[in-house]
Amino acid sequence: MKFSVLKTKIEISFLFIALLSLVILTDTTGLIIPTVIAVTLHEFSHLLAMNYFGCSPKKIKIIPAAIEITRDFCQKNSQEIIISLAGSVANILTFLITYFFLFKGKNMFFLNFAGVNFVIGFFNLLPLKSLDGGNILFKILCFKFSTEKSERILNIINFIIGLAGIFVGIFLIINGKINFSVIIMSIYIILTVIIKL
Repeated sequence: MKFSVLKTKIEISFLFIALLSLVILTDTTGLIIPTVIAVTLHEFSHLLAMNYFGCSPKKIKIIPAAIEITRDFCQKNSQEIIISLAGSVANILTFLITYFFLFKGKNMFFLNFAGVNFVIGFFNLLPLKSLDGGNILFKILCFKFSTEKSERILNIINFIIGLAGIFVGIFLIINGKINFSVIIMSIYIILTVIIKL
């Protein structure tokens, strides 16, 4: 499927659509559709901000394992920071509007939608390299340090977060709350730093 949004060509693979349809059809939690809407809102907000600053992506390709974006970065770090913040700001505003004005304690869809927006909004602000928060921190560091030094500082922060996550995962296992996802994610964070070094 191919179409254009705000001067950006978007291509979504058939396999991605098929897998997403299967997940939606088999969802028993009621969280998949709210999550898809929240993620779409998050990414569209980035796209709006890029378009505003005149650095819209030329092409976005969505496949099952990744999103491939072809774009030129904005000339100013401050613009890149605003672009990175746009997605989380949209999610957090959507959470506030949905929870305080639409939920009213009756509709579980709105409660799920509010919760998903809250999690996506704040999770993406974590200072990890693969998230918006990591990009924001990197651009802020670039105001004071060279690109290389900013990258090193961000790597150190990510390494510390990864180690802390491993200790939290081990602590949870010792206390009988087995959750290997925390340890796996923390190892992934550390590996992204080590591979770059």
